[in-house]
Amino acid sequence: MRIKKHDWVLEVGSGDNPHPRSDVLFDKFVEDCGERESQRPLSIDDRPFIEGDAEHLPFPDKSFDYIIASHVLEHARHPKRFLDELARVGKAGYIETPSPMRERVFNWPFHRWYVEKKRGKLIIIKKRKTYTQLSELFHLEGRGVTNTKFEWKGNIDYHIYHREPKGFLEDIERKLERFYKKRRRDPFYWVQKIKAAILIIPGVAKAALAIKNAWFAMRRKKGNVNTMLIFILATAVVMRLWGINFGPLYP
Repeated sequence: MRIKKHDWVLEVGSGDNPHPRSDVLFDKFVEDCGERESQRPLSIDDRPFIEGDAEHLPFPDKSFDYIIASHVLEHARHPKRFLDELARVGKAGYIETPSPMRERVFNWPFHRWYVEKKRGKLIIIKKRKTYTQLSELFHLEGRGVTNTKFEWKGNIDYHIYHREPKGFLEDIERKLERFYKKRRRDPFYWVQKIKAAILIIPGVAKAALAIKNAWFAMRRKKGNVNTMLIFILATAVVMRLWGINFGPLYP
């Protein structure tokens, strides 16, 4: 994210783990809405929090330097209203959603849209409800099949399809098959498997999350993600080996 040191930052859909760089938090549901996969309660700290609908943001035009909207667009009932409001209120921003391949694997029932990025434009496609999960392929989680990441400035270029284009799902499944075959030969595949094994150790995931938030809070700028992940995991494992107990993963 290209957030400058003195930017005024709004996070839309801040959920249970708001970004440390956000100055103002905004979410539609204070209570559990059934659309938070983590099943954890909304996080409200000492930052200003506003409850409302992102399709009708209660802010003047261009009142924020930057807007973070991570894993929100795929939930929107009216993505055009949602994106137009982001562009109205913010000067720039960052949007992240599951990639179409990841969405096809898990098929979250509360997600309404596939979202992908093509040639600097967001492509938004209405989901059908007629296919099953492929979540047995969860090990694909990681490089190349995680999320669609889109950073914008000024205006948001997008196109919305209210029906899946012909051959869209078949193309996703062909890509998944090719990706899976290639991935088994990639050393990074086994790095991901080791990382998953480490994170199930009691206390390690909670420690890693705390360290990640501290890292971002200190730096307040974009860092090297791979280096950061190695730092987080190494620190969490060392702390665990030293006998530091972080308690249950989800208190």
